[in-house]
Amino acid sequence: MKILCIGEAIVDNQVLDDKLIPHVGGAPLNVSVALKLMNVDVNFVTMLGNDYFKDFILKELNSLKLDTKYIFTTNKGNTSLAFVFNDETGNRRFSFYRTNPSDKYLTKNYIKEEMLEDIKIIHFGSLALLNKETLKSHLKLLKLGIKKNILISFDPNLRFNLVNDLNKYQKLIIKLLKYPNILKISDDELEFITKKNNEKEAIEYLKSFKNIKIIMLTKGKKGASIYYKNEIINASTNSDIKAIDTTGAGDLFTAIMLKNLINEDIKNVSIKRLNEYLKEAVTLSSKSTLYNGAIASYKKVV
Repeated sequence: MKILCIGEAIVDNQVLDDKLIPHVGGAPLNVSVALKLMNVDVNFVTMLGNDYFKDFILKELNSLKLDTKYIFTTNKGNTSLAFVFNDETGNRRFSFYRTNPSDKYLTKNYIKEEMLEDIKIIHFGSLALLNKETLKSHLKLLKLGIKKNILISFDPNLRFNLVNDLNKYQKLIIKLLKYPNILKISDDELEFITKKNNEKEAIEYLKSFKNIKIIMLTKGKKGASIYYKNEIINASTNSDIKAIDTTGAGDLFTAIMLKNLINEDIKNVSIKRLNEYLKEAVTLSSKSTLYNGAIASYKKVV
């Protein structure tokens, strides 16, 4: 059984001591790499520009032996860049360079049913959803997956600084909530998406989407929670951890949960196992914040 991730691949340029340090990134790609490092069979679907940054990304993925057969190339757009600034707590600020991003040329014509052979979970979310054509390609893949009873995982991974119309953005996410069975969401996204400032009410709203079986809520330093049926499972972070870079921590959390859920019937998971999975995800994603760079940190903690 495999997991298929779809979305953008970018180069994160970390600003550190007045130097730029490039890292392969992009939330869906981070999830893919973390899964690969944990020996999960994974395929990744994206479109890169025919440029130096494509070569930089592919060199890293090839070194990890990640399957690149669904990574396409275009001469029409450029591989996206991000510049990442960290404050004293390790929290990030992003500046994105996506004036003509290559991933917007991942049209639905690239999506083939053969991509779903032996796939147990499709994971999607993040920047690529902001383009109409790429959104269509995502929806085509999701609908094909649902027809084949493939589980759908969604992490909105919102980037407000790339959006002019926040109301339209919120409505887009709401429309997408009818697809996933597994939803990963952060506490700062919860109120924006649900328009409710009470966590209990916000979660109940998400539960109204009957397709969503597992809600994973990450809370930064406060740990994370899983909402499953009528149960709430909580896990705390180690208070001794002093984060220096939180980039990719949420993606690692998602990957660890998917790695464990791939072998489960999500309609009948034991609370004991969910508790174990959550503790593992919180522990390792917290440890990843001790190191710079998403993928670089994964190599040290998984």
